[in-house]
Amino acid sequence: MQLTFTLNLPPELESRLRAETADPQTDAAEVYAVDLYRRGLLSHYELSQLLRLDRFETDGLLKRHNVALEMSPQRFQEELADLRNISAS
Repeated sequence: MQLTFTLNLPPELESRLRAETADPQTDAAEVYAVDLYRRGLLSHYELSQLLRLDRFETDGLLKRHNVALEMSPQRFQEELADLRNISAS
């Protein structure tokens, strides 16, 4: 399944944003994915897979978005399980 959404911007705002950023669509996808992570709906691993980033790139992305990497014990266990699944495959 693929999720697609549309953001309708006034033409002058769209022109300005396209001039200021290389890829507004990628920027919007990153912001949405980071928000899902922040709300606990994605694990770190799922975020990295969604955005096709490695672990360190994902950490950098979260840092750029001012998202703390602090984890609850439950979140830590989920991340550990994800890492074990990766190493098992």
